[in-house]
Order: sequence, then structure tokens, then C-alpha cells
Amino acid sequence: MFLQPIQLYFMENKPRRTSIPIEIIPIDESGFHLCIQVTINRKKYRLVLDTGASRTVFDQTEIKKIVKEGTTEIEGKLSAGLGTDQMQTHSVILKQFKVGSVILPEFEALALDLAVLNSSYEQMGHEKVIGVLGSDILHTHKAVIDFGKSKLTLFYHSV
Repeated sequence: MFLQPIQLYFMENKPRRTSIPIEIIPIDESGFHLCIQVTINRKKYRLVLDTGASRTVFDQTEIKKIVKEGTTEIEGKLSAGLGTDQMQTHSVILKQFKVGSVILPEFEALALDLAVLNSSYEQMGHEKVIGVLGSDILHTHKAVIDFGKSKLTLFYHSV
């Protein structure tokens, strides 16, 4: 049996998947946060996984240590979330941002002040996080969170 060209195309271009271990961080007696490791410019960092966050954001102080250039303020841009009414955001371009096997070159993210989040983590004896992985990436890559196996699965097409 010979495969038609269109069948070969779909076989070769079917989505791939990557699974990322999830670290479950207890926050109080009944709550928790989910954290994952990501790679930025070939170094590993920790992000909170947040399905309620519309965008992936990074702590402005921490990300400036990684990205020395290419950080620009978006004048007048205010964002809501993270327990505040509004906050000033900045744009940051990450040369290489990797979540599992998903490589996001020249990824534009937001940077804002996550000091309150990291202060809370430190008070509870947890490691700092560099940011929050939001629904922009989770939706695009059809994320599946498996609480039973403590893993995040993302789907992508290889280039």
C-alpha cells in the first residue's frame, strides 16, 4: 500500500508533545501553586504555572539581570492582576525562551514587579520564582495539566 502525498504530510507534521514536571508548592493548609522549570538563554529558572494569567510575565528586577538590553518600557501601559488594581508593565524580548522542548525564539513578554509574590514565597521558605507562565503559551500549545502525574504537557510542531 502506498501513502498519498497528503497522508505523508500529515504523518510528518503531526503535533509533537513535551512533558514538563510540575513541582507542587504548598501555600497554606488548603492551597498550593504549581511551578515548572524553563530555560532562558540556556539557564534554568522557575516559573509559577497560572492558567488565570492572560500573559506570561517576568519579575522586572530578576529579568533585567538576565536580559541586559532589549528591555523597553511601554509608556502608559497598565495591567491588572496579581492582587492589584493596575501596575506599570515593561516589554522584554527573550532571545531564547524554552518550555520543555518548545523553543520560543525572540519571545516578547511582559516584565513587572513581582516582589510581593517572591516575598511571600521567601516567608514560607520557598525558592523565588522569576515569573508566571500564562495562558498565552498554555492556550497556544494546548496545555494539559495532569495533577495525578504532576506534569504539564504542551503540543507543538517542529520547525
